[in-house]
Amino acid sequence: MFDRLRAENETLNDEARMGFLEHLNELRTRLIRAAVALVVGVLICFFFAETLYAWLLMPLMDALPENKKSVYFLNPVEPFLVYLKVSFLAGLFVASPAVLYQIWKFVAPGLYPREKKAVLPFVLFGSLFFVGGALFCRYVVLPTGLEALMGVGFQTELFDVQSQITMDEYFGVATKLMLAFGVVFELPVVVLFLSWVGMINHKTLLRHWRGFVVGAFVVGAILTPPDVMTQLMLAGPIMLLYLLSIGIAYLFGNRNAAPPEGVEDEDD
Repeated sequence: MFDRLRAENETLNDEARMGFLEHLNELRTRLIRAAVALVVGVLICFFFAETLYAWLLMPLMDALPENKKSVYFLNPVEPFLVYLKVSFLAGLFVASPAVLYQIWKFVAPGLYPREKKAVLPFVLFGSLFFVGGALFCRYVVLPTGLEALMGVGFQTELFDVQSQITMDEYFGVATKLMLAFGVVFELPVVVLFLSWVGMINHKTLLRHWRGFVVGAFVVGAILTPPDVMTQLMLAGPIMLLYLLSIGIAYLFGNRNAAPPEGVEDEDD
């Protein structure tokens, strides 16, 4: 009897170990394919790195006074490294559909057939919102924020002020903001998926709107330069996206899904 129980226990352990190893192999496969897509995107964008950096630099050039439109580099390697970083950032946006698809394929085996049908909207809208958030930052947030900041720096007439902004410093500020906006703009896509599978609904989002407003301003303060205008330009879209997410959860939510245990599904 004990031998039979021991054998059954060993069989269960082997099955659990095999299941864990299969998940690890699947994760490795998806990571490798996502990395390959990213490398291909980076290599393509490297040929246009100088043009892409010039496009990224335009808001700063527009914000600087006419006789002070220049950036600097501190060592001979800096321009090459900046162009390499530009290529990586652009490659990330180019490869985002493939990366999102690999993420979806990894989680898809644990979903129901109805939920798996959301792969196309997930990849499509996820890519569009990610790129859209970055473009919103480039064309709205950066010009407005830099104009305000540079205005403070050059507004004095009592002494001469010179800027010594390096290529790498500006790239760091601009890309941090663009990536932050790209990630924040993914909120409706995440809510669409979670409401589609029945994990949340519009009533849950409405119930927690106060905490989300506070969180939006905290995120804006952390991810943006220390000026109120830029912080508001991140917190504002976050709150608008939250309102959009409530509408998405109402329209596309799985209304037949039962609320989590211990949570009352009713408005305050």
